Amino acid sequence: MPLSANDDLPAYIANIKHCKLLGIEAVENSENSLVLALPYSHNASSPVGTQALSGGAVLTLMDTVCGLVAAKTINHEGVAPTLNMIIDYIHPQTPGSSLLGTAMTLRINETALYSRGICYEAGNKKSPIAFCSATFVRVDPSILQVAPLQVDSPDYVTFLAELIKLPNDQTMTALINQSPYAQLLGIEAKKNRDQILFVLPASDRIIGNNTLPALHGGCVAGFMEHVALLQAWSLNPAGAMPKAINSAVDFLRPARLIDSYASCEIMRQGRKVTNINVTMWQTDTNKRIATASVNIFN
Repeated sequence: MPLSANDDLPAYIANIKHCKLLGIEAVENSENSLVLALPYSHNASSPVGTQALSGGAVLTLMDTVCGLVAAKTINHEGVAPTLNMIIDYIHPQTPGSSLLGTAMTLRINETALYSRGICYEAGNKKSPIAFCSATFVRVDPSILQVAPLQVDSPDYVTFLAELIKLPNDQTMTALINQSPYAQLLGIEAKKNRDQILFVLPASDRIIGNNTLPALHGGCVAGFMEHVALLQAWSLNPAGAMPKAINSAVDFLRPARLIDSYASCEIMRQGRKVTNINVTMWQTDTNKRIATASVNIFN
């Protein structure tokens, strides 16, 4: 998404549907600085009673600001899709507070751009909520090709027919009902033998690229982090929702505007920390959209 400091940034961001859903807006755009604001909203918060914005909303804020900084850097000389993103949560949020996100480009070479972002509360930049690192691949738009969706393949048609028959997982559905952010995205949980299959229904509200169209990278990352937290929470559903320490997401393919699916694998459950790997796909489990590794406080 090419962008320069002369562009109408508020209008540009307003055209990103998932940013509009979360209320993300620009508060500063100059040659040397870019700051976006994420207002507090109950709908984008963690479980009822916490009054803290969910990690998914923070991921969307940081993916957007890091991506826009990268786009400004190349200044109409191609596009730069996200390759990977790592976020570390440093300090807890003040209940009910809005957040700001800013970023800078650390390095540019022939193949990639590297951005570093900070998320903080207004007036408290010295105590950041989170740090984010993101890498973007430089692509010549004249050679950019996206494979057509294979929504009529026999395997996918069979999968959808079986999906309809799967019951909702009652424990996970009860946890989802306690999370405003999970309900905002419309996350569902299906019981598939001994595994939970998480569903992210297609919706215009989660679009980040209107041209393809494709889902917002922050929404993809937020969905994956959130289902990891739900998976960890299900180990002790009577307790409070666990908190993410950090998340690392690798983007492998564009997430097109169709239903998406994710499964979790608990790699290690310790006394204090649980590590969960998440895999996300759409029409084919062998063609992953993204993978994530999430470290969680129990």
